[in-house]
Amino acid sequence: MYRGNNLFKKILVTGGYGVIGSYVTEIFNKSKIILMDKNSLDVSKKSHVLKHMKKYQPDLVIHLAALTDVDMCEKNDKLAMKINFKGTEHVARACKEFDIPLVYISTSVVFNGMNSPSIGYTEEDKTSPINIYGKTKLLGEEIIRKLVKNHLIVRIGWLIGGAEKEKKFIKHVFSKIKNGETVYAVNDIFGTIAYGKDLMGFVKNRLDNDEFGLYHFACEGSCSRFDMALYLKELLHSRSKIIPVSASLFKDSFPAPRPKHQVLKSIKKPIKKNWKDALVEYVETELL
Repeated sequence: MYRGNNLFKKILVTGGYGVIGSYVTEIFNKSKIILMDKNSLDVSKKSHVLKHMKKYQPDLVIHLAALTDVDMCEKNDKLAMKINFKGTEHVARACKEFDIPLVYISTSVVFNGMNSPSIGYTEEDKTSPINIYGKTKLLGEEIIRKLVKNHLIVRIGWLIGGAEKEKKFIKHVFSKIKNGETVYAVNDIFGTIAYGKDLMGFVKNRLDNDEFGLYHFACEGSCSRFDMALYLKELLHSRSKIIPVSASLFKDSFPAPRPKHQVLKSIKKPIKKNWKDALVEYVETELL
């Protein structure tokens, strides 16, 4: 059995310079962390993956490398398959060959979003992705379950964190709200928040207790982007106008289909921290 961070003396992280990767060194502070980006480790090349596994001989692999731009995945399904599925398969096969535990971060969009926010989706619900990103990430889950005995698959919703590395909603609206500008925010799509730092803490806790398998990680409570923007306005004591709009307003800029309800819940390891508390912590410790 694999128990405790002390046994993971060397951890290799694919896609290690993104938002989630920025917290690995802090959380796994007793381990040697090998952060790889797409230039140093191209997961789409099987020989490249094997070469690095042999070179570094890690005790654990955290697989973060992925094409996460939902609209780019929709426009270029071959590239999405190459990175999100085949890249994951290459990592999984290498982990199987060298008997290395594997951590994989997946997504709430493996579900179709038809469940109401009050119900959400648990680890036991049937998957049914409606876009290419969700389909390729689900294929990654399936190949890992098939090949790697000691795997930890964690599905998350809307990721926050990373400060200057973040390129998503919070980073986009934070400066606008801070400067008192008007913000248009979608109020008809709901999801759950995952703070990257807490996510890595959750991963470490599962590994420390030999709790492999599939888990959902989501803060308590669901919200819309409009709800998040309103709360940011409150936190920053801003005079910004936050205007609710339908997602259909942005369909030309963001054409990929998106689940209306991206709300995750866990029946295995529910998180007690509310999404507002997670947002406060992120803003106060990393953005202000």
